[in-house]
Amino acid sequence: GVVTAVGVGSAKLTIKKSGYTSVYKIKVTLTGNTTYDKKLKTIANKLAKGKKSDAAKVKAVHDYIIKNTAYDYDNYIINQIPKADYTAVGLLKNKIAVCEGYAKTFYALMNLMNIPCKMVTGTGNGVGHAWNMIKVGGKWYHIDVTWDDPVPDEKGNIDYRYFLLSDQEMARDHSWTRSDFPACTASPDQYISLFAMVCDDSTQLKKQVAKIVKGGSQTVWLALKTDSGLTTQSVFDEFYRQDDQCKSLKYGMPEVRGSYTLLKIIYEKQA
Repeated sequence: GVVTAVGVGSAKLTIKKSGYTSVYKIKVTLTGNTTYDKKLKTIANKLAKGKKSDAAKVKAVHDYIIKNTAYDYDNYIINQIPKADYTAVGLLKNKIAVCEGYAKTFYALMNLMNIPCKMVTGTGNGVGHAWNMIKVGGKWYHIDVTWDDPVPDEKGNIDYRYFLLSDQEMARDHSWTRSDFPACTASPDQYISLFAMVCDDSTQLKKQVAKIVKGGSQTVWLALKTDSGLTTQSVFDEFYRQDDQCKSLKYGMPEVRGSYTLLKIIYEKQA
């Protein structure tokens, strides 16, 4: 069977079968590999430094894993995934993994930061999948680091489509045994500003676009308040109003998140 540990330390395992009882004393580590346990601790300490909230630490870990890992798509499509891809050691050592490796690494780093976290196994678009649940601000949320890492890998490109979602939002393309896990019912609104530029009205949109134009070519996320009347066209109009010499302006598919619509913008300024 499978024994799931709630944290590092020591434990006593008692097994009863056919009238016989066996007792085992075990040591619980993060990966079972001393070298990589130390590496995980070093990473956790570095990422947590200067972060004032658990949510900020969660984002730092989410971004770190994506920036330093590529999904092993080549081996996935030929069904020859090496065992290392399923582990935190494999991810840290080889910089490639599949969903289980992503989820285990995220879990281990959260554990070191003392942030409540669970690993979830279920399906994503009908295929076996693993992700995490995380508790921030006293409430539980889903987070799928794997699906926020573009495939094929794009250096420095990070998605936030699966960053701190409710059960309702996650259930659009994920399924899991809900009775095995805490309910995630909170709106993610309060955490959108961690990664997106919030636009509650046209005045705020104007200010946010001004910041982007001043900063030069970059990829950003805008969060448009759903009931504000702001649209993708509103965003384009504002960009070209402020920079009619814009070299290129691209956007991703809008994504509803809580009370907002997320829009990924790729802005290229004329040289």
